[in-house]
Amino acid sequence: MKINWICFIAIILMVFPAYAQEDDNLRQEARNPLADMVALPIQYETYLGIGPDDEAAHIMTVQPVYPIKLNEDWNFVTRTLVPLVYIPESVAGLNILPQGLGGDTKFGLGDINFSAYLSPSEVKGLIWGVGPSINIPTATDELLGSKKWSAGPTAVVLKQTERWNLGLLYRHLWSFAGEKDRADVNQSLLQPWVSYNLNEEWYVISESIITANWEQDDNSQRFVVPVGGGIGRFFYMGKQAVDISLSYYHNIEKPDAGPEDIIRFSINFIWP
Repeated sequence: MKINWICFIAIILMVFPAYAQEDDNLRQEARNPLADMVALPIQYETYLGIGPDDEAAHIMTVQPVYPIKLNEDWNFVTRTLVPLVYIPESVAGLNILPQGLGGDTKFGLGDINFSAYLSPSEVKGLIWGVGPSINIPTATDELLGSKKWSAGPTAVVLKQTERWNLGLLYRHLWSFAGEKDRADVNQSLLQPWVSYNLNEEWYVISESIITANWEQDDNSQRFVVPVGGGIGRFFYMGKQAVDISLSYYHNIEKPDAGPEDIIRFSINFIWP
């Protein structure tokens, strides 16, 4: 899919007529990964400026969120990341891939990640959740995944006010099984985000996804650090609550063959 089509779809949704179903609480919960509601976020990212030929990679990730109420005090919030990946002949440093590889152009399913967060049902100031994360080697081609089973801890903490939404997600994965001829996985992911509500519909957002591949001996090839932000909107399509955002990020730190820039379009369907 070409990047201009993604921008076109985003613009159409940005100007979609809003319905008068104002719900300030749901608007905030849309950007709370631990909210007690079913959600279906879909994220499309275009990675630009990869390798010596400045090629582009495309990743669409479907991220269903399903909370399970354990009792009156605790929820178990599950999130599954199902990526569809297109990569050119040379790729490295994508946060969806735990190791950079090169080869033929490929398209298919990447490794599926499943995370679950134990979180208090009653929010008293700081919202938090902790739990396990596991990467399943479901990639349809060796260039689209690690070929390793990986697992580790994950945690989320966030603070919400009427205008602000501040949060931080952390995850670390170590490989424990899989093909022996593939590199081990030892990868950290740190995702800080901040959003500010401009009015009942619009907000600005910055949501970087910082990764570190600790298997890399060369420190200059280890980190991916994007900086940037964008604009989002919460509205209703009929009775369906929808949260969308379009943002741009530039990698100030990356492997030599990694992407220079990232354009991200997200759409989240919400069922409270």
